[in-house]
Amino acid sequence: MSNLFVLALLIGISKVCHAASVPTTNNVQLFAERRLSSFLLEATARNSPRNIVCFEEYLPKLNQLTDEYEQAYGSCLNATANSKQRVESEVAKDRSNVEALAEDVCQLYSKCSTVVASADFFECYFNASEQAAVNSYTIQTTSKSKSQYIQLRYQTIQYDETVCTDTCKATYVEETTKTYAELDKCLAGLSA
Repeated sequence: MSNLFVLALLIGISKVCHAASVPTTNNVQLFAERRLSSFLLEATARNSPRNIVCFEEYLPKLNQLTDEYEQAYGSCLNATANSKQRVESEVAKDRSNVEALAEDVCQLYSKCSTVVASADFFECYFNASEQAAVNSYTIQTTSKSKSQYIQLRYQTIQYDETVCTDTCKATYVEETTKTYAELDKCLAGLSA
């Protein structure tokens, strides 16, 4: 009976241990590992047929909570990725415009480098620099504005992700704590 119990216990907890591989903070991971270790030690010490019954009842519940946590946490990360992609889409036209202006500046100067006569050479650079200054100013103002916009949007996105993942973690810890308490009562013979 002892070997069967250990085998059933190991198979049943494999899914719960998978929670450690979920991309979470160390606090949630340590919480799950410590709680599970504690119950395993207590169950081994008690080694009764009730242990099998209790673990058969509560391990699926813990597995379900882990699955729900993984899905919710993944949804938070997906929402972040989607939001960042929307920001990239929003600024794509401005990025293309800045790239085109920068290319125009390069072409203006590139044309002048092929001029042979010194007077024409300097005249070309003089004229090119006027247009380049206008383009450079447009590049500067657009880049500053869009950079600030993106930074603010990313801060908001990061804030939303933190709130979302913190909510997931809190729910997971709260629900698993309740389930572990019920499992502990079961192992102690205080409930079904």
